[in-house]
Amino acid sequence: MSPRTRRRGPARQSLRVQGWLYTAINPLITALDREQQFLSSGNLTWRRFNRSTEFIQEPEGYLDANGETNLEDCLDDHPKIREALEHHAQLLREAIVAAGVAYDLLMESPPFAEAVRAGQQKYRLQQGERVGRLASDPLDELVPMAAERTVNEIVELSSAYVDWEFWTVARPVVLGAIHDELRPLQAARERLRADSSLILGRLRDLRKQLCNEYDLPPAPLPRF
Repeated sequence: MSPRTRRRGPARQSLRVQGWLYTAINPLITALDREQQFLSSGNLTWRRFNRSTEFIQEPEGYLDANGETNLEDCLDDHPKIREALEHHAQLLREAIVAAGVAYDLLMESPPFAEAVRAGQQKYRLQQGERVGRLASDPLDELVPMAAERTVNEIVELSSAYVDWEFWTVARPVVLGAIHDELRPLQAARERLRADSSLILGRLRDLRKQLCNEYDLPPAPLPRF
């Protein structure tokens, strides 16, 4: 192929590459950083009402429509990154399934329900005359809530949550009833966390490569 007919890539300071960087790669890096924080604490952000995750998503789910379009364009030129993102999405799906299985095991466990009841009793005693929220709620309402907190390995809750005082008191009692129910989930979550870290490194490397190759700043400059 002669020089005149050879396909040319984007030019230096290309608007197209800026689209890759500023609407796709940078938002993904920010989102995966946040994902790492959740996963490192054991929190998959799994929710029982839809049996899926709230704040951890497949990579494309972190982007708006423009970001998705620009990411797709970028991945056409970087197929290895596409493969990595698809693998990460699969690992998330596996972790979501594992969380659902763990939740179901806890819901079917009489020792777990008994531990929640004991935790409620301890909470009620500590409240004394100040009757707190959930002190007298039916067990069939508390067990699902406690099972979700356990699946996400929640240690502390903000006071904005209705069950924050209850969970602070009941958690040590509830955890005493846990044996092997969470192990498959923990393994799946760790695979997801480790993969998230690898993808973060690859995306940061790609950002640096594109910035050097096309003479672009890693973040858009303010317009005055």
